[in-house]
Amino acid sequence: MARGYAPVPLSPMAGGVNRFEKESAPTQAAEVLDVVNDGGNIRRRDGMSTFAAGAPHHLPAGATTVISAVGETSYVNLADRVSTDISGKNTFYVGCDEKFDGIDWPGSASLTVSIAAKKTHYIEAAYWDGDSWETLPFVLDTTKCTPPQTSSDGVFSQTNIADRACSFTLSQHGHISWHTVEHLTGWATTAVNSITKYYVRLTVKTVGATTTMLSGSKIDAPGVRVFKLAPVNGLFPVKLKDRAVLVIGTDRARRGGVTRRGVELGAQLGYHTNDQTKAETAILVLDEGAATIGTKTNTDWGGGDWPAALGTASVLEKRKKTFLDENLNELTYAWLASAVEPQQGQFLGSIVLQALVPTATPSTTTVKLNDSVSLAITDDFENCRLRVTTAGGSGPAAGEEREIVSYDGTNGYTVYPAFSAAPAAGDVFAIYTPHAHVRFDAPVVYTFGSGATATRNWEIASHDEHKITPVDGSSLGYAEDPDVTTFQMPNFEIGRELRWSTVGGKRWCGAYDSMTGRLILANGESPLLAYDGRRLRELVADDSSDAAKELAGQLPQEWWGSEYGEGTQLNNLMTANAIFRPAPPLGAYVVDYMGRLVVADPNTNIVAWSMPVLYNDIWPMHFEYQVRDDENNAITGMATLRDQLFVFTSSAIFASGPADARGNFGFHRASHGVGFVSHHAVERISISGSSTLIGAAADGVYMFNGNEPVPILEDWRRVLPDGVNRSAMDDACATVSLTDNKYYLAVPASGSDRNNRILVFDWMRKQWWVFSAPYGVASLATDYDENGNERVLIGTYDGHVAQFTKSGTDDGTAVTGVARSIAIAPLGAAGRESSFVALTLDMKNMGTNTVTVNTYTDRQQNSRESSSALSKTLKVDASLDVWGTGEWETAKWGDSRTKTVRLNMPTSARGHTIQYEISGSGSWELNSAVIFVRPLGARGRR
Repeated sequence: MARGYAPVPLSPMAGGVNRFEKESAPTQAAEVLDVVNDGGNIRRRDGMSTFAAGAPHHLPAGATTVISAVGETSYVNLADRVSTDISGKNTFYVGCDEKFDGIDWPGSASLTVSIAAKKTHYIEAAYWDGDSWETLPFVLDTTKCTPPQTSSDGVFSQTNIADRACSFTLSQHGHISWHTVEHLTGWATTAVNSITKYYVRLTVKTVGATTTMLSGSKIDAPGVRVFKLAPVNGLFPVKLKDRAVLVIGTDRARRGGVTRRGVELGAQLGYHTNDQTKAETAILVLDEGAATIGTKTNTDWGGGDWPAALGTASVLEKRKKTFLDENLNELTYAWLASAVEPQQGQFLGSIVLQALVPTATPSTTTVKLNDSVSLAITDDFENCRLRVTTAGGSGPAAGEEREIVSYDGTNGYTVYPAFSAAPAAGDVFAIYTPHAHVRFDAPVVYTFGSGATATRNWEIASHDEHKITPVDGSSLGYAEDPDVTTFQMPNFEIGRELRWSTVGGKRWCGAYDSMTGRLILANGESPLLAYDGRRLRELVADDSSDAAKELAGQLPQEWWGSEYGEGTQLNNLMTANAIFRPAPPLGAYVVDYMGRLVVADPNTNIVAWSMPVLYNDIWPMHFEYQVRDDENNAITGMATLRDQLFVFTSSAIFASGPADARGNFGFHRASHGVGFVSHHAVERISISGSSTLIGAAADGVYMFNGNEPVPILEDWRRVLPDGVNRSAMDDACATVSLTDNKYYLAVPASGSDRNNRILVFDWMRKQWWVFSAPYGVASLATDYDENGNERVLIGTYDGHVAQFTKSGTDDGTAVTGVARSIAIAPLGAAGRESSFVALTLDMKNMGTNTVTVNTYTDRQQNSRESSSALSKTLKVDASLDVWGTGEWETAKWGDSRTKTVRLNMPTSARGHTIQYEISGSGSWELNSAVIFVRPLGARGRR
């Protein structure tokens, strides 16, 4: 009579990963990827869904080609870059001579169009792979807009709610972007309407069909532009004053890899405030105030003469023209400017080269200058301005200026748009970096793409002491059309895009200034910046105010009725500007510590700090300390914990308590041999009622509460097959979810030069999990959405920001959750051989996807023994309706029940130990697993 078999529970794998199997707990897994513990069960992780992109780096306007079509017919080249009606079109080809990462689309649509019975319009993007048009699995589209409903008198109404649920793509000024490297495989040039470029084809779609743009749809001037994106090297969700903002850094910091182009300095910051709109590109504010724009016609009055008109159409004139000094003397407040060619001004671009003359016969679009052989290289001076400073004959007039599109050794400089005439031999040229912009809010006519006001962004063509004249965008298609003729009195700000004014750094570091309520930013290459929720400025140090003079002992001190009598004393041995810094110190790391700003510079290893609380804009020169560990390693970051300030290198941690009576910090070494490798991978958490730091060290992850660091992952190979790439660990980054009690750490796995794995530590359960990151993880952060729900933000290397959602994919890239159990000996450790009869799984899978189950005997995954085990693909959805894709009200609810499946093993499945592995790209979840075994006698006989 045959012997019976017995059920043996297998590891549910809900205890995290531990690749060192001999040290693992019974509930742990030997290998995991993209799975996590959820309520005691293991499941495939949520997908990453992109909701924002950083501020782009635009290519020159003249580098973009836009061709509209109706299907594959009626091609029209939209090259004039003026306001263009695109009603009735359904296909658009956007091209460039080089590959690009996104499209800046200045769209709008008429408010008067009837939208009754309309359905949502969306875009389908495709690229040419050399053989055919391949549809992109994901695009981020912020050109979609929901139209407001109006009554016959133009007043907003809340009627037609069903129609208000519709949205229409390409109907507001927004960005369209994608994952270039991962999704545009084999992108090749092709000819459209006889023009060969790298194209992305945009097709307007509605449910199940191609549709056309609504009547009145337009591309507004200055037209469509393409752009590049850079890694998200800073991610700061902040609420400043009344505004919740996600500040996104996208610097182009290095040559090689992420390359600075031409003469740009490379820094870039953007502000994301709404998931339905594009990120606003930051400008570094140089001046601001009140102004008048346009012409005001005055009526006569009986009191005397009155000027007929005030102001000039499309010219901004500031109202404040004088100011009072400290002695109440009225002084002139005037901008610095000179009209002598080459024209110079406080808000004009810098002159890069001048006194350039043609060396060959130029055309209206190409000019070869005498710098071409010796100085210029490819990409030099793109986006810059080529200006005629001396007119030598029949060519363009002095002062005529064009955008430089490109340079090559044969043709010289290609400009856009064309000069009014071919330059003459005697013409002289200068090259400027892009000029500053003036921004202000102006009322506009309601369209889909605008509200009561819209931000105007004028490039400055020239200015005098009080007036600004913008570039005429109606004829120069690289700038906005300054079509403001009605009289307005806006508040304005003048500034430059950071890529032209601020040196890019490897990574942005941010700290909330508790005294002023501003976000302080540092990147190690440029001065500290301060963002107040509206404007970005350089952080200013105070070395001249009465407060600074008083602290320096420069002001007279008075006393009355004291034992020394009455009188005054002047201690002027020191002056404020002699003992205080004229500007904040340069550094890569900044923190707020007990009302002081503290800055650390890894190049000098100097830590500097400000005065406390209300005087934290005063920086005494002697408030600094140079940190040195035994190996002279550079500072890798700072952190605060309770009343202590910590500065760390990769092999040591230094600590200081509050400043002494003289304002000095007393640093001492708190840890020898262990430090943190990245400022951006250190977070503060609360565990067992106490706050502690958690961060990445060279050999693992440590907790530190002010005493010696305690390892919680002492070997990277415990969670990753070959550990990490230690030479790239200085780019590691982290964040924490206080709701889920999880620490997310992005690291470069061995063999990778970028963060391609997210290690997730559940500090309550003491579990580690491993997530993949198909687009890389350049930054991590945590914030709260509009409903107050916490979300983990992932800044990618291709310039996007994503969050974990219930999505089935990572923006179209499959997420395959894999978990393999530790090997167990069902009949004990004595080594008795077993026959494996069946495997039962209690699990579920949300969706139509399948899961694959593999079993391995005696840890043999690649030898002949593995063929005697089980490999089976199956569905575990309990055969109920599942979510699908389709029209509203036709898709079906998913099945959330669990299902028990029995998988019979092959008769040859036998061995001393057994492992099982589950993998699948659906949203599967495992509750339990049981193996049925029968003991075997000698030589495998019963």
